[in-house]
Amino acid sequence: MTDGEINTATVTQLIRAVKERKNYAFLIGAGTSRPRPAEIPTGGELIEIWQKECYDHENPKVEFDNWVGNKQKEIDYDKSRYGFWFEQRHPTRGERRERIQKLVKDADPNFEHVILASLMAENFVPHTLTPNFDDLLFKAFYLYLEDKPQVIDHRAIAPEFRLTHSKSAIVKLHGDYLYDNLRNTTNETGSNALDEAMKDALQQTVEEYGLVVVGYSGEDDSIMDPLIEAELSEYGIYWCVLDSNAVSKKAGKLLEQPNTYLVEIDGFGSLMRKFGSRINDLEPPKPDEIIERAEQRADMLKGTLEESKEAATDDEEEEYISKISRLWQCETLIKKGECKEAINLCNEVLEEDPEFGDAYGQRGLAKHKLGNYEGAIKDYSRAIEFGADPTFVLHNRAEARIQANKFKKAEQDAAKIKEESESIEHIASGTLLRLISRIATGEDITGEEEDEYRDFCEKEFSTAWEFEEIDSWIKDSNLGSEKKVKIEELVDLLREHKDKSN
Repeated sequence: MTDGEINTATVTQLIRAVKERKNYAFLIGAGTSRPRPAEIPTGGELIEIWQKECYDHENPKVEFDNWVGNKQKEIDYDKSRYGFWFEQRHPTRGERRERIQKLVKDADPNFEHVILASLMAENFVPHTLTPNFDDLLFKAFYLYLEDKPQVIDHRAIAPEFRLTHSKSAIVKLHGDYLYDNLRNTTNETGSNALDEAMKDALQQTVEEYGLVVVGYSGEDDSIMDPLIEAELSEYGIYWCVLDSNAVSKKAGKLLEQPNTYLVEIDGFGSLMRKFGSRINDLEPPKPDEIIERAEQRADMLKGTLEESKEAATDDEEEEYISKISRLWQCETLIKKGECKEAINLCNEVLEEDPEFGDAYGQRGLAKHKLGNYEGAIKDYSRAIEFGADPTFVLHNRAEARIQANKFKKAEQDAAKIKEESESIEHIASGTLLRLISRIATGEDITGEEEDEYRDFCEKEFSTAWEFEEIDSWIKDSNLGSEKKVKIEELVDLLREHKDKSN
């Protein structure tokens, strides 16, 4: 700890700031890649590994500690021991590249990476900066969110660099093993080592946004010097540490500035699980959606959740993970047709948390499957009120309203789907539901409206619509034969599209 005065903040204050402001970027270090299942060694652990390997290779006549001490006299201790020992063990860039490839090859993101990716995807966190050489955060996006964030690396041209983009971004401050310019050696991590664009990224971030630092020690001059030199925004910096008495000199100097706070945490996993439990609008991916795309990915996500459950440090985290697990069980029960059991499980969750939107959504779906359309509509409405995925719920509510003969309300839901979603899948389904509602009430639909829907069905997209509910309604409805034929014709267009896509 430095001699200067350092302000502190609690985890609750940090989460509230991120939730309410939605303009805090993250800077994540090696500590976020250490927990299972990733288990990538930290820089300090790698130094120890390389020292031992070098010692064994040289087989000197002196004791290990003395040999290490003599070797380290060759470097300026304030610079990079990491880079020095990496070069001692692997002198060429090719060797270093291969070593890092082996380290990250089989590493998978943990559930906490999934939560951070969700925070970014849902616009709570504008972007994340990292000096890490792994791709765990990127993997969390494409494995579980079916999304690919923008990756900005050391090849970015400073004048063209912008952080004010709509797409989630990961800023790789030191590059990684995929690029020729691997920035992990002494000369590459010195105080002047960052590319101009990356220095710009750091300084732009703290001058325009707030910054949350987690899993990063602050030992890297190339990152710390630009941070210390920058004019911090009014949102400042939250620096998360495991031990408030073990802050690096550079981090301590930064934290002496106004609007900076030291936050003591129990680890990256604990912190992210608390974000997940306290932000109701945050929606981690649903395993059954992932199963449709890849069975293996869903199993991986379930595995990371179990790892997270084992690592939970307090009752709040365990409660959050328990709710998520039971919600997944509800989805499985509904798919198996065990809807009453699913309702009972949702009731348990809602007794504990009456504002858990996704639980209302699942209970509504179970009631829907049982033919309780009024009950389903009420639950869908509560799900939207408390933050469940609006497109998914609006679709289900529109179907339930059609089955309850509330066609005008169903048309309003369908119109909202078209207005609020940029997905071709959702726009196509919203257009179909709107056409069905209008045909059912006897309204004329124009050729232009029908052509628009037919055009959507010709585009390339996949749909998860099962058609079971709408088919049942068509069969049992009192609509005239002409209306039924027209609605069946339109539904079959999307059904055929789904069959071709699969």
